[in-house]
Amino acid sequence: MYARCLSASLLAALGLSVGAGMAAAQTPTPLPIPEELRSKLDNQVGIEEKLGDRIPLDLNFRTPEGAGVTLGDYFLGDGRPVVLTFNYADCPSLCITQLDGLAQTMADVKGWSLGDNYRVITIGLDPTETPERTAAVRDRMAGFYAPLSESPTEWAFLTGSAEDVQAVADAVGFRYTYDESSGQYLHGASLMLITPDGRVARYLSGLRFPGQTFRLALAETADGSLRSTTDKVLLFCFAFDPTGNSYVLAAWNFTRLFLAVFALALGAWLLRMFRQGRRPSALEA
Repeated sequence: MYARCLSASLLAALGLSVGAGMAAAQTPTPLPIPEELRSKLDNQVGIEEKLGDRIPLDLNFRTPEGAGVTLGDYFLGDGRPVVLTFNYADCPSLCITQLDGLAQTMADVKGWSLGDNYRVITIGLDPTETPERTAAVRDRMAGFYAPLSESPTEWAFLTGSAEDVQAVADAVGFRYTYDESSGQYLHGASLMLITPDGRVARYLSGLRFPGQTFRLALAETADGSLRSTTDKVLLFCFAFDPTGNSYVLAAWNFTRLFLAVFALALGAWLLRMFRQGRRPSALEA
């Protein structure tokens, strides 16, 4: 799956003109992938899921404004989960397409809003990326998701040393590599949902996914106090299917819920009939 996703990115890196790396990429010409790149895709790129593992919250990064921060600055013990992505500004097509899709999904999800219910951290893979380029990506995302303009710190675009970036990637099992021949970072399109206390809870892979999938992943990862009654019912009836990268109906739980509702309705009806049967008639009165 990752090789297929990355093929478009590599082809774009090898031949597409992408206005300063930020314009929407054109459809890449289906050229054969060099064997050396194919080997890197197969062996050095992908996801090794590390559900339950903690990420290093003490590592140092920089914001586009040049402020020094740690990952721990975004885990404030308030029950809000964090969505983590790895991208970089000069990625020829894959990164910007993934981030565009994420911003559009965020805009479509009702009841869960950036800042109020969750945060997003995008870590730049390229340690040489300038603050201006990072800020340009953030501004583009604000065009898809307006609340980002009002709360820019809630979606943090961070850069750091190659060692610190690699340490976070290793902690969540995000495997990537730098290809000198193309001058690009080879990586997949995945985002990780991190619990409020810094543990890996869920992986969502691909460039786009349904808003309901994103909402359920957030609700599942967040502290229970942030879940609405609807979220709790949906999480009871649906379970995550990693093979399909989506939530599917949990048949037994749904059946249990249906039987419980049916039993309550039947009990209420029988109680009503019993009370009506015991009510004295007009003649008896």
